[in-house]
Amino acid sequence: MEHFALARGGLLYQLFLRITALATYILVRTIFLLFVLLLATRTTLVFSSWWLMGVGVVLLTAVGLSLLLGALALYFKQIGSFFTLVQFLLIPYFLSFIQWQPYMAYLPFAPGAHLVRLGLTGGEFDRGIFLLALFQGLFFLAAGLLAMAYMYRLVRRRGILGRF
Repeated sequence: MEHFALARGGLLYQLFLRITALATYILVRTIFLLFVLLLATRTTLVFSSWWLMGVGVVLLTAVGLSLLLGALALYFKQIGSFFTLVQFLLIPYFLSFIQWQPYMAYLPFAPGAHLVRLGLTGGEFDRGIFLLALFQGLFFLAAGLLAMAYMYRLVRRRGILGRF
């Protein structure tokens, strides 16, 4: 994270280039694995015309969360084991989205995950859930951008970039 902060172009520019490259790679890899699994299990998916909108709001929320975690990494530097713990704790959280319940609408990532599931199984577009997922995505993105900008300014002011 420090190398990005010290690179030409600024931290946020470098992060968005990296996020775009990684997101593209992850999406291509996921689509490839999805099609391999579909061929192996001989099942079919019914893609709705709007399923990319659900993926978009999930990506928006994921970028916001990653910026929040990146702000922590910029300040605390060596917290890789903390990120591993967070990822491990998020697995059951994401698995709970399989059975959608109305109370889950206010949980982070839940409306977007529900939209993706509906879009891949031929379900109908739910405008209320989409607007809630879009609001959550924009909220996480704004919070992540503000946290990253604040931490970047803080570490530059304190002079702790480039030191361990």
